[in-house]
Amino acid sequence: MIKKNDELLLDITSYTSEGYGVGKHNCIAVFVPFALEGEQVLVHIIKVARSYAIGKIVKILKRSDARIEPSCKFYQKCGGCDLQHVSYDQSLKIKQQIVKDAFAKLGGLKVEVEEVCESQEFMYRNKIAVPLCTDDNAQVSMAMYRKSSHNAVVIDECLLAHKEITEICKQVVELLSKYFEEKEVFKHLVVRKLKNGALITIVSSKALDARLLKKLFAALSSKFESLNLGLYTCKKLMDNNVILEGNIKHVAGIKNIEIDVLGINVEIAPLSFFQVNFEVMQKLYQKVLEQASGYREVIDAYSGAGLLSALLAKTAKHVYGIEIVKEAVENANNLKLKNNIKNLTNICKDAKDALPKLINEHKDALLVLDPPRKGVDKSVIEAIKNSKPVKIIYISCNPATLARDAKLLSECYDISYVKPFDMFSKTSSVETLCVFTLKL
Repeated sequence: MIKKNDELLLDITSYTSEGYGVGKHNCIAVFVPFALEGEQVLVHIIKVARSYAIGKIVKILKRSDARIEPSCKFYQKCGGCDLQHVSYDQSLKIKQQIVKDAFAKLGGLKVEVEEVCESQEFMYRNKIAVPLCTDDNAQVSMAMYRKSSHNAVVIDECLLAHKEITEICKQVVELLSKYFEEKEVFKHLVVRKLKNGALITIVSSKALDARLLKKLFAALSSKFESLNLGLYTCKKLMDNNVILEGNIKHVAGIKNIEIDVLGINVEIAPLSFFQVNFEVMQKLYQKVLEQASGYREVIDAYSGAGLLSALLAKTAKHVYGIEIVKEAVENANNLKLKNNIKNLTNICKDAKDALPKLINEHKDALLVLDPPRKGVDKSVIEAIKNSKPVKIIYISCNPATLARDAKLLSECYDISYVKPFDMFSKTSSVETLCVFTLKL
């Protein structure tokens, strides 16, 4: 029987979906953050549940050859990264195993998983959102939350973000401290940089003085002369985990960033969804286009703001994008017009309602699924199983829900291809492309 505050000697034999090491004591699994497979560790038990326990490393008795010194001075304090203590090659193997284990343990499916598509290790994020804190000296600082908490850790850099994003964040908090008297109103700072454009959004609990904001923007523009800057404010009243909501107002500079994605011109605004890792996103979409080659008609469910639909329209005869959020469909139609795309129809409906009719009318169409983390709604899965499109390309940011949905689809489909992408280097998160083919 394991009890809280016990100290146990464990051999680490595998990993959880969060990249924690797993050891066993009297057949009970003990999850150990920052422990690596092959290591022997002395752990202090900090939590005991019915079927598992969680332990904290006290001492490493046998060290893995893959263990390295973390590059970030805030690692294990800030909750942004999980895998800085392991070599990059080994982190890719861990992610490959996470995907394979999800299919096996949650889906009951044995699948071949390709090697993980690599990323730049650091400075790959084109966007960060950092909490803002004020100290006793009335100085504003950027922070990150400890893992699974709202306890802020003050930082002065994030090694995952583009270097210029960190420099912009530093300058903004310095100017907020200098120009504004009420510091406690500042909640978050959101910065996105792509190519030579950067959008800055200051999130606060009350409206900010327009004159001081213009002064702040002028100082930023002088500091970053090589960048086209845009400044926004977000007055946020709700106490929830959604950072950008409420009254979002453009203050000065550019309103959006224009960028070319594999031949499609895209405008990115503060509320636009856009993958944080631009290079890996392009590799993922290129692989999707390869898998979609040869299909005259494509149905893109969960099509969002329409970027993937637009890319698919470059080679297909016609593409149908399905999205339930009205604002996203409006953005998709604007993207279609901006790029003069004629062979794309965006449909504002729930996928479960639109799919059966579309698939029955276009029986040879390819189906593309790119759902949120919660995966595909069960009603949509049932509609797919009833309509039986010949091939499905599924893009997932959550191996657990992908495996769950794969199990449901396995009655009618075989899995022919699984390729993970390291969209979020140094974290345990992984993007996965999965291809389903209709059983004969």
